[in-house]
Amino acid sequence: NVVAAIEDYARQEDYQAVEMRLPPHAFHKRPFECLEFALHFHKFSVVRAEMTSTVDLTENDDLMLTLQAKTRNQLKQGLKSGLQAGPSEDYDQYWEILSSNLESKYGVNPTHSLEEIKKLRTLAPDAFQLFAAREDEHMAAGVLLVACNSMTAHTFYMASRPEDQPRRPLNLALYAAMCGAKEQSFKRLNFGVSTP
Repeated sequence: NVVAAIEDYARQEDYQAVEMRLPPHAFHKRPFECLEFALHFHKFSVVRAEMTSTVDLTENDDLMLTLQAKTRNQLKQGLKSGLQAGPSEDYDQYWEILSSNLESKYGVNPTHSLEEIKKLRTLAPDAFQLFAAREDEHMAAGVLLVACNSMTAHTFYMASRPEDQPRRPLNLALYAAMCGAKEQSFKRLNFGVSTP
């Protein structure tokens, strides 16, 4: 039993506690709850519960039809305002937006550096792709799409310029990422943990 082995190891190393963060179910290739059951059986407790949002990319050939009417209208508004969305290689401009947002909202920097993201992109080009909403050379929003496994892609580091918010650029970038994930034959797109 894996959980019993973890407990034995923790005792041998004189650990006071064991903490785990389990992946969301969207990342499983097929339903699997054995680990949660084993942890419960061994009296582990949930310290923090998080909610993730996942879209089924196989539900409809036309992803636009899977969106709520309000979201479809916001996408149309963004396009009418002159924004276009799609893949981008402009990681420098994207990182400026992301870093500025995190600094102004939370007083922090991104967990990863721009150099680390660029290196990951070089090492695994099919696993990392930037989608952006832009007008000409002006990037208004971006989101990094990460391939987690053959079934699920994950959005990472969503960011938009506050001054462009009325144009809904992040909606456009996310829709472009959804379409990109579907084109790459992913079955699900996970939007990550919701933060208050």
